[in-house]
Amino acid sequence: MRAIVRLTWATGGFELKFLLAGSLLLATASLAIAFLLNANAPGPTCIANRTTPSCDTAFFYQVGSLGSQLIIAMGVLPIAIGSVLGSQLFSREIERATVQLPWSLTSSRTRWLAERLLILLLFVVLIVIAPAITTTILEGSISPGVAATNTLVDFGFRGVSVVARAAAMFSVAALVGLSVGRALPALLLSLIAALLIAVAVPFLALATQPTEFIAPLGDPKVRYGLVREEQYQDPAGTLFTIDEVTAKVPPDAGDPTTWIEANFRKVATGVRGERYWDAEIASAIMLAAVTVASLGAATVLVARRRPY
Repeated sequence: MRAIVRLTWATGGFELKFLLAGSLLLATASLAIAFLLNANAPGPTCIANRTTPSCDTAFFYQVGSLGSQLIIAMGVLPIAIGSVLGSQLFSREIERATVQLPWSLTSSRTRWLAERLLILLLFVVLIVIAPAITTTILEGSISPGVAATNTLVDFGFRGVSVVARAAAMFSVAALVGLSVGRALPALLLSLIAALLIAVAVPFLALATQPTEFIAPLGDPKVRYGLVREEQYQDPAGTLFTIDEVTAKVPPDAGDPTTWIEANFRKVATGVRGERYWDAEIASAIMLAAVTVASLGAATVLVARRRPY
């Protein structure tokens, strides 16, 4: 096993070392910015009202803006790692016809595939896991008083699902490389597949969450959730759509808007920020299914494919 790990590291090429360095840089920068934000975090009064004369929050929000950009960069990392490492793992060898010898000598192509694929998949997970954790810490520092696991802000760009996404993108890219057998076409197709996964899975994970009352419009909780609809709530807590509320306006009420504002409050409904872990689990399950299906298809393909 050690020999296989060393061989994978040695043959991983410039890409593996470059992506590892980028990952460590992103993780270090995230921790550094989180430290700055925590050291300069404004108090509750200043958070509620930035214009308070005694509050100087300019530096905090400038650094926080930089931190948000780092978290977005985290969304690019699994795409790069999965597409580049996965697509080139087998396509280069097939394209150069260097795979013929090991395929003819090995007693089991499945074992050959597992040794190459699973070890590099482990490298992919290890490369991504550190920045996935540090960007989650950074998210909590950007929003003082709100746990990073109680907000859907930047969902899909941090946390467990990022690690699972890197694994899924790598597995799909490896399957593409085996199928196409050409390095450049495999890379391009893998990038397209990775982008589809990056967009579709977070959307589907949030779509599986129930629509609930979040908070009245203007409440800070609204920006930590996913707003699907603006509705109206009566004093008893019942929710109504704008059409239902308009139908309730009495003929002699005068201005309908004034009557509605006097009898209802406008609220946001959608996915509450506290549903973060539910969405993460749904996302991880979908990505795990993609990973397993891709690895299974690769196993079948390598057993049947000609080495050229």
